[in-house]
Amino acid sequence: MSYDFELYTNREFSLTVPGIAKDSLRLDGPDRVEDEDIPDAYLPILGRKRVLYRIHLSGGLTVAAQAEVDQWLGAIVEQTKGVLIDLQTEQFETVSKRGQLQPEPAKDRANGSMSFYFEGADGFYEHGFENMLAEIARLMPQALPVRFGHYEPLQGRVENGDMSELIAAYKAETDIILKAKTPFGHILPGHGAIARYHAVRAEICPGLSV
Repeated sequence: MSYDFELYTNREFSLTVPGIAKDSLRLDGPDRVEDEDIPDAYLPILGRKRVLYRIHLSGGLTVAAQAEVDQWLGAIVEQTKGVLIDLQTEQFETVSKRGQLQPEPAKDRANGSMSFYFEGADGFYEHGFENMLAEIARLMPQALPVRFGHYEPLQGRVENGDMSELIAAYKAETDIILKAKTPFGHILPGHGAIARYHAVRAEICPGLSV
């Protein structure tokens, strides 16, 4: 069994994992994130906090270890004056309050996609990825990626429409994540042969295939 939490703070802190649970608890970060990296439901409670720590808890814990983890989570919220989000329950905790994150309205959850199909994985690696970006630029330039990376949060940026660094990153490691501006979502190249662009609103990108 595993549990995941996110802690948002307004600056970097030196955080130490408690001793009893150190074999079951992993702390990643800090990473600086942008508004577009954060779910809309989080923004109202985060204020200006854009430094992210990820906390992963795995395996079975003794009663004593679980109590220590619970105490530690409360202590780091107090230390950082941060916002702790339980990703399992979608609940948040701050120094002064706790509560349930509000889900996005159902009307904002419609999905659509634009799919590109290329013959041969080798060909996609050589030319297809660039062709896909060119087709997006031709069909719907507002859906072009502006962020990219091989893990979240995405650190690479497309500046002034220059895709050269993005293409170089793909050539170095094809397992790449791309993200466009809201209301669009992620571009997910799949095993070199298929790339699929996911939009947030179906009426904007209604299942176009080329």
